[in-house]
Amino acid sequence: MSLYEQQVEKRQEIARIKTNFNKDSASRKTVDYYKTRLGNLDSLWEEFKHNHDRMCTEESRTHQYFTEKWFESTEECYREVRALLWQSYQQMVAPLVAAYEEKSKLSSSSEQDAVKQQELDSKISSAPMFIPKIDNINHIIRIPVPEEEINETDSGELSSTIDQLKQQIKDLKASSSYLDYDLSPHDIQQYAGISILFVVFLLVGGAFLWKKQQCTRRGRRVITPDIELQSTRSSGRRNTNTRTNRACSPINFKRSDCPI
Repeated sequence: MSLYEQQVEKRQEIARIKTNFNKDSASRKTVDYYKTRLGNLDSLWEEFKHNHDRMCTEESRTHQYFTEKWFESTEECYREVRALLWQSYQQMVAPLVAAYEEKSKLSSSSEQDAVKQQELDSKISSAPMFIPKIDNINHIIRIPVPEEEINETDSGELSSTIDQLKQQIKDLKASSSYLDYDLSPHDIQQYAGISILFVVFLLVGGAFLWKKQQCTRRGRRVITPDIELQSTRSSGRRNTNTRTNRACSPINFKRSDCPI
């Protein structure tokens, strides 16, 4: 087969790709279908160009191939068929590309959210946790006790309460050595709540004792004036009896001075 006959056959195969494409149903036009047709079309065109170079060196310019411009017309047919296949292929894959891009956006958004969540978890886990120091409780639970006279019963109760508070403070400080800075937030909240309740209990107990001492002092102040008044009255009576006895004595006897 001569080069010219090969070129004619290549030209017919290129045109046949267009004819078969128009006949094929849409169900057959899959991604692989377009890839196969476009691959065959490009191969035919490359072979046609290779034979054209040989025709230029082996045949005369007066040959029918050159006079009828087979190369130009075949190139135009090739570009037309390729444009038709490519345009149809783009229309078919456009919805698929849009769906893929939308899925990629959602996946990217999910990945970004996951990365942000990981960063947030990392910041939370690496952040130093605040644990209240036990030593700072000392200045909170120092309950002022009024330096006044306290009876033995109140003094004993107050001393017993203070001893109990001191023992609780020692126990609390001793237990502080077991605290670990890797505690969970729930444990820290529970520990802080117990500490606050303990401090409130101490303050309320101290206030109750102080109020009790205040009431005791007020009771004494009320009783004292009554005792002084009774003492004054008793002294007045003794003075009156003394004057009466003196007036009625044999030395200073006067009838008018003696009671009848």
